[in-house]
Amino acid sequence: MELSQLGMKNDIYDVKFETTRIKRDQTFYNSDVDNTNSNISYISEDSCNKQEDVNDTNSVVHERNMEVVWNEFQVPWEKIPTYMIRTCDNGKKSKQIITEIIHIMVNEMRQIKTNIPSKAFKLVALKLAERFPHVFRDFDEDGVVIGDGTHSITMKLLDRNNYLNRPRKRSLNASDGRRYRKTVQNARIGCSNWEPNQPSSTKNSRITLTNTNPFSDHFYKLLNETYADQRKFFNNVNNPPSIFEIKNKWPAILSTPGIFWHFEKLTSIDLNEVMKNIREKSNKLLKFGIEKKLIEEWQTNNDKDLTSLQVISKYFKEELKTLYRCYKNISRANIPAEDLPHSPSVIEFESAEESGYMVYLEQVPINDDVYLIFVEAFVISFALYFITNLQYPKDVCYTMEMIQRYYCKIHPDVGSKSGKKIGAKSRVLTLINKLHQTTTNDVNSSKSRVLISQWF
Repeated sequence: MELSQLGMKNDIYDVKFETTRIKRDQTFYNSDVDNTNSNISYISEDSCNKQEDVNDTNSVVHERNMEVVWNEFQVPWEKIPTYMIRTCDNGKKSKQIITEIIHIMVNEMRQIKTNIPSKAFKLVALKLAERFPHVFRDFDEDGVVIGDGTHSITMKLLDRNNYLNRPRKRSLNASDGRRYRKTVQNARIGCSNWEPNQPSSTKNSRITLTNTNPFSDHFYKLLNETYADQRKFFNNVNNPPSIFEIKNKWPAILSTPGIFWHFEKLTSIDLNEVMKNIREKSNKLLKFGIEKKLIEEWQTNNDKDLTSLQVISKYFKEELKTLYRCYKNISRANIPAEDLPHSPSVIEFESAEESGYMVYLEQVPINDDVYLIFVEAFVISFALYFITNLQYPKDVCYTMEMIQRYYCKIHPDVGSKSGKKIGAKSRVLTLINKLHQTTTNDVNSSKSRVLISQWF
């Protein structure tokens, strides 16, 4: 019996599919039609075309709906700190503020969808340029607007979203149990209090902490009360917080007293002792570097602690620029943040008005503090790897492993923050032994000179 005899010409209605068989690349279906016997029929080409039309229609409708969503997207002005709004209203162009506003915009847009069309970025760029024309609009040297004036800011929004969509070291698939355990193991290295067993604090405690003087006793009391919540926030290895999220929720931890306190609470290691170790061992490393021709004779105008770290990086044939960069004749407001690494780094700047060191994470300064000595800024950048559960960058992993073991005395039995870099522990221990042997030889040589002088 043909389907046409049932009064069905082109469309198939009320068909119940039960089994599927493949024969010579054609698909057949057993179906019951109304109350008739089972008959074998082909899926008609018209039915396939109609299904494709339905899918295309749904796709078009979804696309139009998303277009409406992006057209109606409201810029979250209330999430931009007041001082940034004030600076932009005054027409002052600060790369740091522009970068932070870009992060705020993209984070808000990603609440809707992570795969964002370029048209949406253009719409947001237009709104930013309309509100702050002197900050976000493109002008040529004669003051003429280039195009619609939003090309640069549109590309910054797009680049930020592309960066967040790329696979990152700090991202993790929670379904992979073995990988998850390995990540947690590496994050816990050197941390004696990584997951504290203490009651959660109240929301008021966190808010009060944010508004408390970081040099007061009450500040440290509140840090201690909220420590369990701090670690719960940072230990979300499935979706680790960005620098923007940290600044929003726990800005007190990014203050200099907050980092010193949190690192010691986490690892039982005092950063002041780490600074002391770096300073005490600088001369030994400088001598080693000169003997091995890693550096030339040390110049008195150079920072000893920085030069000693350069000796370490050169020994391992690594570049220190991932950890430290210097900009001459430039103010801190004009530091080219977009060129900086995303990992913690120390940035030195020098201008006629001001000079010093700042610490950056994800191309953003962690706070407004300017440090006068390199070693203080450096230990803070080092502490961030432990506080935020970061892995060492591959291009400086040996140098960082050396700092961890030689200065901080963190020698884990298993795991490493150097990721998949094979032999990091072995190579670092070899250098430590060489430095120890150099010291031993110096001591023996001194004893021999004393004995000879006594003999004569």
